[in-house]
Amino acid sequence: MLVMGSVLISTKAFGISEFDYSDIKKSRQFISVDFKTYQVKTDEQIMLYGLKERFFLDNNWFIGRAGYGAVLGKRGGYLEGGIIGGAFFKLNPSINIETRVFTGAGGGSAAPQGSGLIIQPSLGINFMADKSLGIGLEIGYIQFLNGDIESIVYSFNINSNLWDLTF
Repeated sequence: MLVMGSVLISTKAFGISEFDYSDIKKSRQFISVDFKTYQVKTDEQIMLYGLKERFFLDNNWFIGRAGYGAVLGKRGGYLEGGIIGGAFFKLNPSINIETRVFTGAGGGSAAPQGSGLIIQPSLGINFMADKSLGIGLEIGYIQFLNGDIESIVYSFNINSNLWDLTF
């Protein structure tokens, strides 16, 4: 009863009648806890931990942001951050394919990143255990445009579907 009363009070505070919910919009987000690894030099591997957040423009296409920090390797203090864009394609209700491009900046800890400008296209597959939680595997290629880092990237992620409601 108390919850129902607070819902009614809050809807009136926003100028929405008890039964008029036509202005509510639902938008999808997809958040990933990500572990990725690649070669900084021919004899040096790095592993980064980070988050990717995607905001869907429609059922397939998204934009978002991503950030990473080194957790294994010789490069403590090494960071990456930037924006992402791409699309999801459903194979069935629990499996989808993701294509994405990450662009941003990275470096630190005396890595051979040049100015730090990154481009990283990726292809991934996500297995959803239910409508909100899943795991994914990705392969990509990272290139620091005027640095010496250029490598295949392997990634494992834990994914979550979220929904935003806005008035």
